[in-house]
Amino acid sequence: MNIEQREKCFKQKRLKSFIIVSGYFFFEGCEDVVILPTCWNFLQTLGVTEEHWLGYTISIYSVAAAIAGMIGGRLADKYWNHTKAIIFSSIIFRSIGHLQYMLGLNVWNILISRTICGLGAAAGTSAIAEICRTTTPEERRTFISIITAAFQIGILVGPGLQLFLSYFNFSLFGLAVTPLNAPGLFMGLLWLLYWVATSILFTNLTQEFQEIQKLKLGIDSGQQEAVAPILEITNQNNEKPQEGSDIYSKYMHEFLTDSYVLLTWMVLTLYFQQVALETVIPVITQDYFGFGVHENTLIYCFEKGNNTHVVYFLVGTFLFYLGSPIFNVGNTALASKVLSTETQGLGQGIRRMMSYIGLIFGPTWAGSTVHNPRLFIGLTLALLFVNVKSGTVIFTN
Repeated sequence: MNIEQREKCFKQKRLKSFIIVSGYFFFEGCEDVVILPTCWNFLQTLGVTEEHWLGYTISIYSVAAAIAGMIGGRLADKYWNHTKAIIFSSIIFRSIGHLQYMLGLNVWNILISRTICGLGAAAGTSAIAEICRTTTPEERRTFISIITAAFQIGILVGPGLQLFLSYFNFSLFGLAVTPLNAPGLFMGLLWLLYWVATSILFTNLTQEFQEIQKLKLGIDSGQQEAVAPILEITNQNNEKPQEGSDIYSKYMHEFLTDSYVLLTWMVLTLYFQQVALETVIPVITQDYFGFGVHENTLIYCFEKGNNTHVVYFLVGTFLFYLGSPIFNVGNTALASKVLSTETQGLGQGIRRMMSYIGLIFGPTWAGSTVHNPRLFIGLTLALLFVNVKSGTVIFTN
């Protein structure tokens, strides 16, 4: 097989793997919006009357996801030829967690089920690291932008799925399936199907990518200037994961740069604000506007309502969600550029950990201040202004 045929075969396999990775982030986006609109009502049926339990339920997922993401990133750097195994096992946690969520039982079972779901977040970090290792810098920006867009599309499609689930009312093996626990059943089965698709379509391609780049360099050895960008990325990829003090010194050098620190800080504040808003939407709309499951689902999808206050609230929510995907695409692409290939796994893990820290404290803060709107909005605005000021200073310099 000549180099052209081999590269064509590689790109076909990479496309399949890329579809799987994009599907992961799409389902992750769907999951957030499918669970959130009914979570508060579901907790109320289990005897919960205090809003802070809603914050704990959402935050516990992020705690587990932050830890799992860090571990998954380090494993992806060290065992880069076993990315499929990491993703494969992580998806099982997501499916089991959602099926357990469906059972309800009590608030502690809900917390445990969300923790198990969070452990599946290691797949996301490993998948991004694999994409970064099997693409050139020019390709990488496009691939990561599409992945980020897939997550945002999932957030957009999720409300439609939740609206569909709101009509569920049947019995399954003696267990009542209602609009409140149907999201757990639906997402659990969806992740099982995705697990099957991953086993068929996803392939570890890092080594094959390295070999193809070596062959291309050998053929074009007489054109050094033309292949300089390829040479740089190939040299990075051909190095096996470093051990000991070398890799840790590289981690310290890259993770403490102004650009990387700012990008991770921006991710933290964005997700803090986004999920804080998502947390208070069901409570505010129930208390102030008398909305139920159907109306809360529509809030996550488009503007609706004639009452002046309702319009103000929905327009603000719409504008907020309009800016989030734009920020995510740019931030993810920039983060991949300031990290070398050897540190992509843990670097993306840290970045995702910061997003989960925002997801942890956002719902907790929102649940505690939902009845004190000035305090709730004041902190989010302060974080926004700090972000703008820091970004202006660092990127100008």
